Order: sequence, then structure tokens, then C-alpha cells
Amino acid sequence: MSSDAGTARPSHPHVSVCIPVYNGEDFILECIGSALAQTDGRFELLVLDNCSTDGTAEIVTGVRDSRIRYIRNETNIGSIANFNRCIEHARGEFFVLLPHDDLLRPNCLKEFLDKLQHDKRAGFAYASCTTVDAAGRAMRSVINHAEDKLLSGPDTIRDVIDHFHPIQLAMARTAIVRSLGGFDPAFASFCDIHLWVRIAFAGWQSCYISEPLSYHRVHGHQGQQYFRQSTDKNLAALSEHYGKPLDRSFFVKNSYNQVFFNFVRFLSAEMARLGQNASGPARTLLQRLAISNLQNLVVSVGRLNGFMVRRELGLCADIARWAGVGDTCRCYGAAMIHVTRRVGAKLIGGGNRLRRVAGSAQDNRSERVP
Repeated sequence: MSSDAGTARPSHPHVSVCIPVYNGEDFILECIGSALAQTDGRFELLVLDNCSTDGTAEIVTGVRDSRIRYIRNETNIGSIANFNRCIEHARGEFFVLLPHDDLLRPNCLKEFLDKLQHDKRAGFAYASCTTVDAAGRAMRSVINHAEDKLLSGPDTIRDVIDHFHPIQLAMARTAIVRSLGGFDPAFASFCDIHLWVRIAFAGWQSCYISEPLSYHRVHGHQGQQYFRQSTDKNLAALSEHYGKPLDRSFFVKNSYNQVFFNFVRFLSAEMARLGQNASGPARTLLQRLAISNLQNLVVSVGRLNGFMVRRELGLCADIARWAGVGDTCRCYGAAMIHVTRRVGAKLIGGGNRLRRVAGSAQDNRSERVP
């Protein structure tokens, strides 16, 4: 099903902008609007509705623009399977996965296309990104480099390690994404960064653009947060995302920190396979993992969540067996200092919280995304 009025659909679109969505009525219209407002019109907009039960279908089909192709799954096939359906149905030479709650700046596609068409060695392009809240107010911009860069495969991996998950709303060559099998559900909430580093490991370079070209929205209903705690609420939300009933055993292999650890091991194994020194990068990521592990352990203890306490302690033991006691102690020592400081700052600064929130809101009041 697709709209059939408005701007003519390109017969051979350069880009397939794909929006996977499930119950996205709060943000989907704004997301579609940001895509249709692109300065380079050589694209199709593919909306893959994963059997939404809210007003998503009515909103999407109500937009009259022939560049839109709307496909609704007969059943909920799970979010990552829906990502891969986007790849399956994409007609463009280039592929962009656009979450329904995120936004593109008007020049996003043009800038990416210019880079990828200029340099055939690049498998994908990504850019700086601005984080916004649920209301669209700018919170911060993440800029890794002061100027545009063509990064080799190893330099792309280094960027991931140094800045961790810096690749938001990338544009990739569709043929490469298909050749690698798309998004791997075994990496759950890390499936996107896993795909981008696989492109780098396959020998492709990447283009980095220093100008922020997209808005990444942070709000209370994002899927990633549900992977941290095995609560009834989170399991219910994840069951909807996966399209099937889940129980606590799901968290044994799919909790955020467990998948983080799987990603670290994958990255290290691939670097070793290519003859690259993986010890330093692994230690950098393990320290980040240790912080996340300790933070979730503290939360689990506070919530009397015995299952997650055991999972996080077990993960710590698994890390020690894999990385060695020495590296693990060093990583957790630094992580303990970080977590202690954060907890202390929250306790000490509790009385100033309202003033900080008010000041932050005032600072961001003029930066609402158009």
C-alpha cells in the first residue's frame, strides 16, 4: 500500500530511506516530514509497519506523496526481522535505516550521496548527530572530528572504540548490506553498530561528516532501555518488539551488558583475524562495559532484583575468564571510581536537581527541532 499523490516517485531512486515502525503514532509523522523535506529528491521512502495496533497506519497512509511506499506486516515479526525486511524491499543503490522517532536534517541525503558517489572505496557514510528529547528540544551534539574525513577500515573501528556507538543514521551501499546478511538478531540492541563494523572489517572505508545531519531522539519508550532490567514491564515491552511472549530467560543471552560483552569479543576476534592488535581496544571497551555492569548491578540491588544481580555478577566472572584477572581488575577499578563519583554526585546534588533541570530547559528553549 502506498500514497499516490504529490511529488513523483523516482523510477530508479538513488536512496531507499526505510522507516521500520511499531506503534509509532507519537513521532512517525514528524519523521516522515523530515525525510520528505530533503533537498535531494532522488529517494524513495519505505515505511515497514510491523503490525502496529495504534494509529500508525492511518497517519502514514494519510500523507499524500508518491515517494512513500507503505508495507504492513500481517503479523509482528520482531523489530530486527523488520529491519531486514527494509533491506529486502529497498530499491535504491543506497540504504538508510531511519527509526520512526528520529529525524533527518534537510541536507542529510545530499551530503551522504555526495561523499559516497565521489569515493567508491567507502562502504557507508555517517555524520555528527544532535540528540533531542521527546519534545524535540536539542540536548547536545556529538561531534567526533572537527573536519570531514575518509576513514580506513581500521580507523573506522578506532572511531567506534574511542567514541563508542558514534554511528547514527548511516547511509550504506545496499549491495554491501545485503551481501553481509543484514542485521544480526543475535546482537539485539547492538545489531546496528555490529553491521557497520562488519562493513569496515570487510575492507570498506567510511566517510565521516563533521556537520550534524540528523536528530537522535531520546525518550522513555525506546527499546534499548528495556534490555537492562528483567522486570515484568520490560518483558512485556520486549515481547511486543520481538513479536512473541518472552520470559526472564531471554535476558540470559540478550541483556544489554551480555550483548555488549559479545560485541567486545566479536570485535577482538575480528581484529586478531586481520592481524591487528586487539588488546588496547578490548581494554578500552571493557572499561566501558565494566561501568555499565556496575551501574546495572547497583540498580538491581536497589530494586531487589535477584535475577539481574546474579546475571551481572556472572557476567563479571565471564569477563575475568576471558580478559584475565589483571585486565579485569584494572577495568573494574577505574569503573568503580567512576560509578562511585556518579552516585556521590547524585546524592550531594539532589537538592540542586530542580535548579539544574530548570537551567537546562532554559538553555535549550530556542533549539527545538523545526
